[in-house]
Amino acid sequence: MARIRAGAVLGVLVVFAPPAAVSLGPVGGQIASVSRGADTAELLKDGLPPEGSQSEEPDLDVSDGVETSGVLRSKITDVLDQQASALLQGNLAGFLASTDPADTALRSQLTRRFASLRAMRVAVFEEALTGTLRVEQGGHVAASVRLRYCFVATRCAPVETTVQTYWSATAGQPRLTTFKTSTPEQTGPRPWEVSELQAVVGKRVVVAGTKRWASRLKSILAAAERAAAVADRYAKWDSPPSRYIVYVAGSDEWSQWHGVRQASWVAAYAMPLNATHTEIVLNAQKVAVSDARDVLQHEFAHVVTLSGVQRTYPNSWWLVEGIAEYIQNVGASTYRYRAFGDGRRYARSGRWNGTIPLSEPDSTATTSEANGRYAVAFLAVRRLVERYGEWRMLAFFNAVAREGQGLEAASSAIFKVSWSKVSEDCTRYVRHALGG
Repeated sequence: MARIRAGAVLGVLVVFAPPAAVSLGPVGGQIASVSRGADTAELLKDGLPPEGSQSEEPDLDVSDGVETSGVLRSKITDVLDQQASALLQGNLAGFLASTDPADTALRSQLTRRFASLRAMRVAVFEEALTGTLRVEQGGHVAASVRLRYCFVATRCAPVETTVQTYWSATAGQPRLTTFKTSTPEQTGPRPWEVSELQAVVGKRVVVAGTKRWASRLKSILAAAERAAAVADRYAKWDSPPSRYIVYVAGSDEWSQWHGVRQASWVAAYAMPLNATHTEIVLNAQKVAVSDARDVLQHEFAHVVTLSGVQRTYPNSWWLVEGIAEYIQNVGASTYRYRAFGDGRRYARSGRWNGTIPLSEPDSTATTSEANGRYAVAFLAVRRLVERYGEWRMLAFFNAVAREGQGLEAASSAIFKVSWSKVSEDCTRYVRHALGG
């Protein structure tokens, strides 16, 4: 996580399962369908229509009859393919073609989404049905749609999310009536799903924000490009991202995007969307443009040092944040560290008992106390570098934070000394630096 002025909140990787649904698709070689008024799906054996029904392709009005799932699924798939293609081609009319022209609310929502994705230079966008279709009360068809997308680069590992859509099936062609956003369980809603964004694109970074913050975007991009150049050097376990993605949030967006509520001391956070793709959200009301490089260098450090990690690290908070603070301040004097004053106050207050493996500040912590904990974490990692060298510190980070090894085992293997001795040395160093 990021604190006000210096730091970064680390997001939580969420693993979710595909939605379950009442079957209206192929199930074990059968075709499932629903008649009007039915409470459950009636399976049609061998995919044959009910006795007495028309043998040619039926109408898609599910309120008046039954549409075999294969035909309906194929038609919705075609519509989704056309919509995704229209987005990539910059064709707004084509993107809206599956909607009712009179449905101004849905068309406005989709127009906003189209504009945001285009502004961020969406380069890959796919929409595909997943799971089974089902008929809701009133005859509307519910369909889960998996979205896969990338920005700027076409050669990428697409980010995925699944959303719920609803369709009417009349006049021989399915019509989109609802396109929901991703849920908090899927780290949603994604910013481009709910906000009209403007964006600037650099060599290494995309920065996007609402109209209110448009005047800041170029300055933040310049700071972000400098931060990326440093963070890229610490991409030791995987290639750095083709572009770092940064969203600039106001108060409304801060409490809405990704469904995450942050503590009052948080100024930015890194949100993993899959094992290799993490996006940054910057609180524009707490981070001045002059501080953007420091905060983003910390956040980008999380992106590169935790790439590929699919586990939580509750006992390694000090190391995860300490290395991000180290990368944020690499090459600078220890005594020029921004949180140094708060670190001294924290150490002298008696709230720090000398423990190096600190836990994350709780949500009620003051900004000063949060900064104090980050200062201890930073100085501990800095000491590991001074005593054992940067490459051994990185190896220790890999063993403990990325692979989940215990402190004692990792210390003995990498530093060739017990963790208790390493910890005691770090504590002396921190106390000397902070005067605690």
